[in-house]
Amino acid sequence: MREFKENEDFISSIKDNDINEIKRTLIDNIFFLQGDKNEINKAVEYAIANSDFNFETYKELEVSNKTDKQDYFSDEKWNMRENYSKERYFLLVKLFKETFIEQEYNGELDLPSGNNEILKKVIIGGVVLIAGYLIYKALS
Repeated sequence: MREFKENEDFISSIKDNDINEIKRTLIDNIFFLQGDKNEINKAVEYAIANSDFNFETYKELEVSNKTDKQDYFSDEKWNMRENYSKERYFLLVKLFKETFIEQEYNGELDLPSGNNEILKKVIIGGVVLIAGYLIYKALS
């Protein structure tokens, strides 16, 4: 398991007290730490304690689609530019875990169906070639 202090960009942004970079790297930490809420909490506390960073007051912003988790995650990540609130940040953590981590564990990564069709054709083609070769050898 990774620790937040391993993210050098994050630590550097706090040392420089670069608020915009801190915000960016806090979002990066969701991916870097694979949604580990305990480690993410430590990173947030570290940022607040060691810089001028603080969350904004939450305000409701439009989200186009709450039923598709990836779209919801993308919309809220985009909304962080306008309102970097604690509620929205931890919603991103929750959505990250529901969207990306659960898919990985279930083996259900959303691959475009075209890739599956191509794979089927390649496998069928390979089987036909092998069968043809075996028939040729048997008849020779």
